[in-house]
Amino acid sequence: MNQSIYSGATGLLSFQKGIDVESNNVANVNTVGFKSDRVSFNDLMYENGIGKGVSFNDPSKNFTQGNLKPSNSEYDFAISGKGFFTLQNPSYPDKLYYSRAGQFSSNKENNLVNDLGFLVMGVQPVVSGDMITSAYNNGIASTVIDTADSIYTLNTYTTDYKTNAKEVHEVMNNLNAIQAVQAGTATIEQQKLLDENPSLEKNYAKYATQVQNLQAATSGNNYKSTDMILSDIEEIITNYSNALKSFSINPVAGEPAQKAQATVVFPLPNTTNSDAEYTVEILIDGNKIQQKFDTDVSTTLQLFSDKINQIAGITSKVDTTTGELTIDSLISGKNVAISKAKSGNQNLAIDNTKKASGTGEALVDALYVDLQAALDKVGGKSAKNKSEITNIASGSTPKLEPIILDLNTLGMSSTLYEKIVNGSVNTIASYPEIESDGGNIYLRDGDARFLIGKLLPVSFTDETELEPQGDSVYMKSAGQKDPIYIVDSAEVMGKYLENSNSDLSKILVELMTWQKAFEANSKSVTTSDELLKTALALKTK
Repeated sequence: MNQSIYSGATGLLSFQKGIDVESNNVANVNTVGFKSDRVSFNDLMYENGIGKGVSFNDPSKNFTQGNLKPSNSEYDFAISGKGFFTLQNPSYPDKLYYSRAGQFSSNKENNLVNDLGFLVMGVQPVVSGDMITSAYNNGIASTVIDTADSIYTLNTYTTDYKTNAKEVHEVMNNLNAIQAVQAGTATIEQQKLLDENPSLEKNYAKYATQVQNLQAATSGNNYKSTDMILSDIEEIITNYSNALKSFSINPVAGEPAQKAQATVVFPLPNTTNSDAEYTVEILIDGNKIQQKFDTDVSTTLQLFSDKINQIAGITSKVDTTTGELTIDSLISGKNVAISKAKSGNQNLAIDNTKKASGTGEALVDALYVDLQAALDKVGGKSAKNKSEITNIASGSTPKLEPIILDLNTLGMSSTLYEKIVNGSVNTIASYPEIESDGGNIYLRDGDARFLIGKLLPVSFTDETELEPQGDSVYMKSAGQKDPIYIVDSAEVMGKYLENSNSDLSKILVELMTWQKAFEANSKSVTTSDELLKTALALKTK
């Protein structure tokens, strides 16, 4: 008879624990990334065919995925599929935690962290190329290249080459005055000019090489003014951007790049008659270039070459001893359509066997070299930065590091850092916005995107062995194997959060069941107690 009391008592204790567990599940119905606990029971040992009651098993986590809901924060992430975010306690770097809750933010050290301040771990990029400083204030191209082996961003900047060209032009226009002042032979007007414009001498020293090269340029021999050079730069930038876009769509090594070249031999009649019918012309990319006789044949051909040089992206020179005109493209991979070369009414042969070529990465690299050469002519410079993450092998344990939201620390760009140091930016809110594409995280600075890290969901052989620590984080249990990365087992989704997987309808049914079971066990205890009282009363009579 006493056994029924003990059995009922085990039921009371067990179902009270069941109610406690389900109450916790209800309380966390809106907790991001929360995983509900499962309740289970076992019957106790038997004696003479009669059971000893019930035992309550330790709750186990239900790791089924909760519903994913869209979020307005670029710092929110959710995992669709199996896997966990990896976290590190900054106070104890050797301790790693795992969570499905992707409600992250940025701390004052510009790290991606969760609500506890734990560092969010991921794959850091390998950065190569140039540091983009504030001197490079003109972004000309930014793209994401996704290959079979890696993903990377490529960002290209230039200095303010238009201002550079303007300063070179001003020096060239006042070259006589500058040189006279430095030689001590300046007139009063020349000295006054430099006194009123002190930047002229400074820029003369700054652009010494560019000025020397422009001085050395002669008519008919690849002559380009600063305005013409600017047109060349713009044309090269357009072709570079287009090549980079094509490469991002089809990222292949490509064919080696070369520039197009064409030659035409013009006749050299023995005449100095200004009225002579010696007119030369050529059709380039549909544009008719013509030069009438001027002074003599040599001068005519030189002026003709100078007109051709006004076309953006090509350069021309003429050998006045042979009449050979050579037209070169300044742009790798771009053909120049040259046709209908004439001298008077005579059609001339065009040798354009050297065609432009180049595709893929080879063309992109060649065009960048072309850009550097063109910029150098006016004292401009370019900078290129590459940030790359190599794909992680499936089934491996990845090396994860804190996600850093700082382009300066990562060696990519110091422009914002320089502004903060100089006092023009004083809040972290001014930092470039975060952006994500799957698990890839970027910082956007204007139109440029820099790859700064990759969130990599890791999986466990038996995730139920994880030990809950509260705050929706877990730790490995003793003896549990390290997590691994499984390709395509999960997708990281930016601007999404995972809801709790607590099922209210199911929980309410369970709570009513536990409540009735608790009442029934209570009744078995009181009934056994009444029977015991009756038996004792009979004994005393």
